[in-house]
Parts: sequence; structure tokens; C-alpha cells
Amino acid sequence: MEEAADLANYLPLSFKTPKEQEYIEFLWDAFETNTTHGKYQFAFLAYHMLTMSFVYFNIWQIKQTEPKPVEREEL
Repeated sequence: MEEAADLANYLPLSFKTPKEQEYIEFLWDAFETNTTHGKYQFAFLAYHMLTMSFVYFNIWQIKQTEPKPVEREEL
């Protein structure tokens, strides 16, 4: 469980909307609750969703830094 907490260091500190923050909090709660009760298959699902949130956030950051393609005028 301690290693799983390291993932929090890689997720955003703030979110665009309160719903996004609630979703991440829900996933952490589901992970912690299921781990505590020994329901590891469900804890894994929540952890997987947290990991994918990290992946998609990084993809979004990379996309933001890429220059926009230049539009060409038709002749």
C-alpha cells in the first residue's frame, strides 16, 4: 500500500473541475477501502484507473507542449 501512495506524487495537484478532483478522491477511497478489507481484485481495478489517469494526464501535457500544425492555404 505504501508503494501505491507514490502514485499520488505524479497526479495533478489541482484539477480543471471539482468533478475531476472528486473522481480521483473516489478512486483512492475505493483502493484503500478494498485493500483494507482484503478485496484485492477491486483494489486493483481502482489502482488501475488511478494509473490510467496519470497516463492520460501525461499525454495531455505532452499534447499541450507540441506546436500546432501550420494550416496551408489552398491555391
